[in-house]
Amino acid sequence: MLNSIMEVMLSFYPGETVLVEYTSDSSPELLFYILLKSGKEVLVDDIADTFPEFYERLVAMGVDPEDIRGVKTIKIGGVREYGDVLGRVDLDKYALDFRYYSYVFSKIKGDFFLNPVLGMHKLLSLTTKEEAMRIVKNITSFVGNRRRIAYYFINVDSLEANQQEIVALLREVSTSIVRWARRKNLTLEVVKSANVGLEGISIEITPLEILGAPRRASQP
Repeated sequence: MLNSIMEVMLSFYPGETVLVEYTSDSSPELLFYILLKSGKEVLVDDIADTFPEFYERLVAMGVDPEDIRGVKTIKIGGVREYGDVLGRVDLDKYALDFRYYSYVFSKIKGDFFLNPVLGMHKLLSLTTKEEAMRIVKNITSFVGNRRRIAYYFINVDSLEANQQEIVALLREVSTSIVRWARRKNLTLEVVKSANVGLEGISIEITPLEILGAPRRASQP
């Protein structure tokens, strides 16, 4: 099952914006970890210290910190610098300076990489509706950048209550939509995709299948 999920996550086309909708109880760090273990170059956009949160939860599950520590990162707001930070973008009153972000992004070396964007829902939940719509509009400007496949990890539970219009817009502008939820097991479902052969795929997996035999946490 792990290979099947990894295959699906790598089957989106270069230049795509993939919306990864997850629920609060679905351990999204496990899907993120699958991307890290894919063997592809990875660049993380870390918004408001979300990558450190994912990192600490994975380590608590028994993942070797060395598997995560050196990941290339663009730091967007927040104060906890995890990974190999290649650039920093400040948040001014919870607004993201996309011009400067584009400048930092353009300086990243490499012909192709997977680009998980972590914590966008935090930014959207703190902005006005007008600013949130501007952020969505700027996201669309990166669609078609064939240097990357972007995966926008969004906690839909945190947005749907008061940002339904923004969630609807994100779904519209994304070229593909993946849903990651905890039912009997963890479930990956492809709702929409530019690669139409992926649509309708649903795969169940357990955390143990993702982690293999995680190392035991050391006792104090």
